[in-house]
Amino acid sequence: MRWVMDHTDPKYVWMTADTGHLVLGGGDPAKIISDYFPRVSEIHLKDTYAKYAVIPKPDPGNAQAG
Repeated sequence: MRWVMDHTDPKYVWMTADTGHLVLGGGDPAKIISDYFPRVSEIHLKDTYAKYAVIPKPDPGNAQAG
């Protein structure tokens, strides 16, 4: 998701931030929404079970992890 947002034109590509999907993909919804707020067209608030979340392992070589 970050790669797509970082490699597309903000004039044409926006996102619908789905909090459940962001958690399940290993992201921090609050951080992602904050980072891309000017490009967030809507927020879909949804909960999920923590047991289904992907917990990313820290990668010291990747400042965009999470």
